[in-house]
Amino acid sequence: RGIEKIDIQSSDDIILEDAQNTSNDEQSDDCMEESVKLVHKFFEGKNQMKEIATASDVDIEEKLLKLFNFIDKKPNVVKMLKELEAFDYFTFIHSFNVTVLTTIMGTKLGWDEKKLLEAGLAAMLHDIGKLDIPIEILNKEEKLTSEEFDLIKQHTRFGFERLIMEPNIPYEVALAALLHHEALDGGGYPLGVKGNKITDVAKLLAVVDKFEAITGERPYRAKTIPPDEALEFLYKMSYSVIDGDIVNLFRKSMVFY
Repeated sequence: RGIEKIDIQSSDDIILEDAQNTSNDEQSDDCMEESVKLVHKFFEGKNQMKEIATASDVDIEEKLLKLFNFIDKKPNVVKMLKELEAFDYFTFIHSFNVTVLTTIMGTKLGWDEKKLLEAGLAAMLHDIGKLDIPIEILNKEEKLTSEEFDLIKQHTRFGFERLIMEPNIPYEVALAALLHHEALDGGGYPLGVKGNKITDVAKLLAVVDKFEAITGERPYRAKTIPPDEALEFLYKMSYSVIDGDIVNLFRKSMVFY
């Protein structure tokens, strides 16, 4: 059965249980149970709705459950995600929402199961480097200083450095975390690479990450931006900063209310 409507999570939703003083096996069991609840609750539409996306020709719920089962077999990833949830719940929910959008779009792009799982894992972990940014800077309500903004931009490097040390995380996942803020014209960060030097997964993450970041709840922003305005913002960056073909497919694949 295809999924006709998807509710994007708000920050009021499920919190992963505290993993302190539990073994890796217990953490893994907890994570799978909570992940399944998270996915089911997501599709039940019981949470405050922010935007709706149609994906009637694919079983996104099944793909997400398969992804979280894949993650459940990686206790080190479970540990990182629990740490992220405890550190900054806004970033954790952002990562989940980006994962849903990545799964939808990866399916639309015709990616096979292996690439979809790697893309989903990359989406869940793309901001893991923010664990190394002081929370008072990450969620600062006032305008950031140039030094603070430069530090926040380092989260891509920090994430790559964390992930590359993990033996069961594919290199492509670490690379996506490193490159998801790069730009086609070379004006992104942290490396300033351009065009085809940015991986397919990183190009997709660049689009859905920006969309979710502009429309999602943030402690430093009083109001969210409507999806149609966010799409206009993406259009202005198409083919120069982000992949215009992905933006066009994103628009065709999503229906927002």
